[in-house]
Amino acid sequence: MRRTVVTLGLLGMLTAVGGLGYARERPELSAGDVDTSDASKDGDDELASDGDADEPGTKDEGDAAKAEDPTKLTVVASSWEVLAPGVVANGGLDPSEDSQFSAAGLEVHFSPVADDNDIEAKLGLGGESKGGADIALMPLPAFVASYERLRALSPQVFFVVAWSDGRDALTGDASLLSSPPSKGEVILSGRRGSAESMLALFALDAAGVSPARVDTVAPGLATKKRAIESLRRRKSREIDAREVLLSTADASRLVPIVAIAPQSVLDSKRAAVVDLSRVWLEGTRSLSADPAGAARTLSKQEGAPKAVDLIDALGWVDFATLPESASALGLSGRRAANLDVLFARTWDLWRQSGLLATPPPQRLPSSAVVIAELVDAEGVGTTTRPSPSNATPDAEPVLVHRVQGRRLSPEAELALINEVGFLADVFARSRIRIWVPRDADAARRIATSASDRFGLTGERFEIVERRSKSKKTAALLEVLPAS
Repeated sequence: MRRTVVTLGLLGMLTAVGGLGYARERPELSAGDVDTSDASKDGDDELASDGDADEPGTKDEGDAAKAEDPTKLTVVASSWEVLAPGVVANGGLDPSEDSQFSAAGLEVHFSPVADDNDIEAKLGLGGESKGGADIALMPLPAFVASYERLRALSPQVFFVVAWSDGRDALTGDASLLSSPPSKGEVILSGRRGSAESMLALFALDAAGVSPARVDTVAPGLATKKRAIESLRRRKSREIDAREVLLSTADASRLVPIVAIAPQSVLDSKRAAVVDLSRVWLEGTRSLSADPAGAARTLSKQEGAPKAVDLIDALGWVDFATLPESASALGLSGRRAANLDVLFARTWDLWRQSGLLATPPPQRLPSSAVVIAELVDAEGVGTTTRPSPSNATPDAEPVLVHRVQGRRLSPEAELALINEVGFLADVFARSRIRIWVPRDADAARRIATSASDRFGLTGERFEIVERRSKSKKTAALLEVLPAS
């Protein structure tokens, strides 16, 4: 009997020691963590330790809160006035309490930068990185000039924000745009790759000066003889109006300011970019209704110009409507100067001038997804074209396009139809004077064909009936001053 008692006592001690050792190896099951008073309660605690998986509503509510987190987008531009509609809708560069973007489920941050090189750097970093950006607003010529460096991002134009309307201008030797020398170098003073320098190359090329003959020098270094100076206006009265040869107030549809984003952003944040564009359009309407209030909102931001200077700067841009953006991207209308054509012509000018070294992309790097969704949701009307009045008989043309040779071949006539349509589209407020020295009927055919193809009215053209046996000019197009 005594032996049995001793044996049972030893077995009890061994069991206790083993239990303590197991508890030391598994501290989460130690006695202090377990309530043994109620077995059913133990089961509840074990489920709770697994994340309250069965507790009603907890996980679902967390998922819903996460789904409702705003999508963050950072938008960058090289000028304050271009950002104006977005800043107005946002209540500042960063979201305010009553931000229209926040109401749409977006967290939008706007960032003005010094120049287009900064835009390239920010897009390269990406919006998820500090100091980076998801979307850039920049003139199409600057985007074309940057494309080779941004190509790896697959940047896409998805929206037309505005048009340069007098912001880019040319001064200098007026004879270079009317009767340029047939040989020799022409000096262009301006920023390489800028919208204003593209305007200069475009005008010189139309006049008969190949971009390959143009030597671009830094701003302010050119003499006035056989030189053109390209300028970007930041304030009124910076240039003597009598010295302006041509500006985008004349060529009001030559330089669009576009919104671009890497393809990865459009793929991963498509719905957010659509909402951003929709709220942006609301911002343009608010800006139009109260430009002074918009200028005050901008001027309160750190580093912003004064309100009076912002009002001045806003006068040099024309913000686009949804129909205009759709038309420019080729989704409506019969525009001769849509973005595809403008991109290709700008690329050709930059390449001939030595700025770009590669052939252009096979098609415009653009995405119509955003515009298409906005059009589906809001509908799109037609864009109205201005009806310019007759220019005075002695008005000097602002641009001359000369076709060299004695006669106009059938191939050259077809090319001239496209050029007439392009010039009528770009110079939306101007009449185009057409002169075919040896064949007035050809001039009328060109005007009629351009009207039919591009939806223009006959009043956009003025036919010169005078005949001539000129040996140097097969045809002449003159763009008259805007009215």
